[in-house]
Amino acid sequence: MSTSSFTPVRVTARSPRMARACRVITGIWLGATAVQFVVWLLGCVIGLTFVAPFWLWSAFVGGAVVAALRWTVAVDGRDGR
Repeated sequence: MSTSSFTPVRVTARSPRMARACRVITGIWLGATAVQFVVWLLGCVIGLTFVAPFWLWSAFVGGAVVAALRWTVAVDGRDGR
């Protein structure tokens, strides 16, 4: 069995719908991370203590998922605008 048959296929987003979907997913991820950051910051300021930055988990893991999605779909930012 050849390993060359298992190489990933890069799909280009020719449809404005795919580009828009990637932008929406990216916006949702950024919005959720921003809300978590604000909640964390308020918890630190109001409690006058340092709280573990729980928002980093969704920022890094979510960012990796969004980056993989955008790489797979190959959105270059010019589609659908």
